[in-house]
Amino acid sequence: MDDVDKIEDLMALLRRCERALGEENVVALDTLSVLGGLLRNVREYNAALYDKAIELWERCLMGRMNVFGEQHKDTLMSLNNLGIVYQVKGDYVKAL
Repeated sequence: MDDVDKIEDLMALLRRCERALGEENVVALDTLSVLGGLLRNVREYNAALYDKAIELWERCLMGRMNVFGEQHKDTLMSLNNLGIVYQVKGDYVKAL
């Protein structure tokens, strides 16, 4: 099983989690964040995986803003995660 297959398996688990718990459930949002981190931390830079990480963290950020508000530590952590991955991609405007 290669990394792409593993990622697809994790995405399938994420979808099951969201269906079972709801997209804005705290556990589902945490799962989004963790999966985004896994995609960002692959050994070699992979633009497609980073784009997927951004997609997941943006969903997580929106959900956390809705659930917790803009100033909650989990919301701010999601914003930080997005900034880091944008910085690595060289998109410094979005990183700020």
